[in-house]
Amino acid sequence: MSRTRWQALLFSLALHLAVVAAGVFSVSFSSPMAMPRQLAIEATVVDSSILDAMDDSKKEAELEVQRREREREELERRQAREAQEAVEEERRAEQARIEEERLAREAEQKRIADEQAAAARAEAEQQQKLREAERAAAERKEAERLAELRRKNEAEERRVAEERRQRAEAIARKQREEDARRQAEAEALLVAQLEEEERRLTASKSGLREQYALLIKQKIERNWNRPGSAEAGLECEVSVTQLPSLEVVDVRVGKCNGDAVTVDSIEKAVLKASPLPAPPDPSLFERKLTIIFRPDS
Repeated sequence: MSRTRWQALLFSLALHLAVVAAGVFSVSFSSPMAMPRQLAIEATVVDSSILDAMDDSKKEAELEVQRREREREELERRQAREAQEAVEEERRAEQARIEEERLAREAEQKRIADEQAAAARAEAEQQQKLREAERAAAERKEAERLAELRRKNEAEERRVAEERRQRAEAIARKQREEDARRQAEAEALLVAQLEEEERRLTASKSGLREQYALLIKQKIERNWNRPGSAEAGLECEVSVTQLPSLEVVDVRVGKCNGDAVTVDSIEKAVLKASPLPAPPDPSLFERKLTIIFRPDS
C-alpha cells in the first residue's frame, strides 16, 4: 500500500477518535445539569422557568451531540471519499506512470528502430556508393583496356599494312628486277644466238660444218660392227643427244632400211663412239644432232 493511502487511513482513525472524545466530553459536561434535577426533587418548590431552561439546555445538548455526530459522519464520509479519491488518484497516477513508461519504452524502441533503420539506410547507401564506384572503376578500366586494345590493333594494322606495302614494293621491285634481268638475259641470249648463228653460218660457209659431220660419221663407223644381215646401200636416220662434254646420253634410230639387228648395231656404235669429236668451231656444237648413217657411201 502506498504512503498516501496510509496517511489517509491514519487521518480517518484520528478523526473517529476525536468525535468519540467529543461525545464523551459533551456527556460529562451535561452530567452536572442533573444535580439541579436531583435538587429539584428534594426541593419543595421549583421555579418553572428553571425547568424550562433545563429542558432547553438538554435539547441543545442533544442537538449538539446530533450535530457533532452528523459532522463526524460527514467527516468520515469526506475522509472516505478523499481516501477513495486518493486511491483513485494514486491508481490513475500509477496508470499514467505505467502508460508514460510504456510510451517512453515505445518511443525508445521507435528511436532505436529509427536509428537502426537510418544506420541500415546509411549502410545501404554506402554499399550502393561503393558498388557504383567499383562499377565505375571497372567500366573505366574496361574502357582503358578496350582503348589500349584498339590502339594496339590499330598499330598492328598499320604495321601489317606497312609490311604489306613494303612486301608489295619489294615484290614489285623484284619483279621489275627479274623482268629486267630476264629481258637482259633474253637480249643477251638473242645477241648470243645471233652471234652464234652468224658464226655458224660463217663456219658453214667455210665448210667446217661438213667437216664436223664427217668426223662424227667416221668415228661411229669405226665403232660399228656390220652384221651379216646389213645389205648394201644401207641408209638410216640417227638422232643423237650429247652433253657439252660431248658424252652421248641418248640414241634413237628413225627411218632406216635395215633390220632390227642392223638398227641395234648402229645404236651400239654411236654409244661406243662417245664422247663424240669436238666441233672445229664451238659455234657448231649442237645438243641434238641428226646424222644420216650411210656406211657404203
